[in-house]
Amino acid sequence: MIRTRHPAVLSGVIVGALMLSACGRLAPGASVSPTASVQAELPTETPLANGPSIVAVDAIDDTTAWAVTDRQLLVTADGGRSWRIVSAANVTGVRALLVLGAQHIVLAGIDGLDVLIRTSVDGGQSWQESRLQTQGQPGDVRLAASDTLLAVLVQQTTSSNFSVADVFVSRDGGPFDKRPAPAAGTLSIAGASDLWLAGGVFDNQLWRSADAGLTWSEIRLPTQLGTAIGVSVPERVAGRLVLPVTINGPATQEAWLTSSDDGATWQQVALMAVGGNTGQGVALPATLAGDRVVVAGPAGGLFAATAAGQLLVPVSPNGLPLGVTTLRFTSATAAWALVTQYGCASGKSQCFEVTRLFATSDGGQTWYEARLPR
Repeated sequence: MIRTRHPAVLSGVIVGALMLSACGRLAPGASVSPTASVQAELPTETPLANGPSIVAVDAIDDTTAWAVTDRQLLVTADGGRSWRIVSAANVTGVRALLVLGAQHIVLAGIDGLDVLIRTSVDGGQSWQESRLQTQGQPGDVRLAASDTLLAVLVQQTTSSNFSVADVFVSRDGGPFDKRPAPAAGTLSIAGASDLWLAGGVFDNQLWRSADAGLTWSEIRLPTQLGTAIGVSVPERVAGRLVLPVTINGPATQEAWLTSSDDGATWQQVALMAVGGNTGQGVALPATLAGDRVVVAGPAGGLFAATAAGQLLVPVSPNGLPLGVTTLRFTSATAAWALVTQYGCASGKSQCFEVTRLFATSDGGQTWYEARLPR
């Protein structure tokens, strides 16, 4: 869910060297096809229809994470093995969560045509509320933060023909200023005032604002990627930007791009076949880990490349089901992942969707479910 931070629903503050590096490196620019050893060994149990509905999760280190469900705010201090209810938190309408420190928590929710930002600086014991007035009907809310900025992306109701959003920016804890966004999508901050937005009607576009959202420019990506792509937001690594791009199709590939001029030009430095069949505009879940950007493949593997374009040998995440929607490493050995699964209580009737939280402490080799109380 960076300081510079990725805005996804689950994110980490402490990012270290990923243990994928211990598995070996591949030649730069190589294209690797996944083998049976990359496929995840899946849990055998069927997801429960009556489990908690997880809205968002954010982790601050290997053992401490916060989670919002449809009923309550929860916190764990032991890697998700046990949870404590934060009873003072109002989670009505909450769509996004951001944890800025051990005691600093931000919740973003929708109340009619407005967006509510609830902030606590004492671990959830007391809260302050800001109401952001929007134009239109908010459909989703995304959060991103740096050391000085808090940005709120409010997605308006969209269709297959248009993508509309506004961005609200607060500097150093001050009031929020409303600014137009070029489209709905995923938001991140990769510099003092650099906002990045990946999205659009087909989720294949990327924009940058160098002035905290006052003006935006669309970023041109290498033409060899084609148009059937899903674009993520870039991460800043060792003085350059690293951008993962998913090339959609019946044999999905992942490309890693780098830029040393703040996104004016991009070079493709790595390409890997990750398996699976993805539709148009699907960006695989990605995470920063030291000098590496790691993605979760649709067929059940973890794939990584360094900022210098060095591909790493894929890892088979045993115990992690298919359907990863968010992936975040918080140290050299620990990571968190949200997984969305579908099931039916009887044949093809009484079907349901379940989101589950998984964690690893051995660099992604084995995973366990961090079960949240109902």
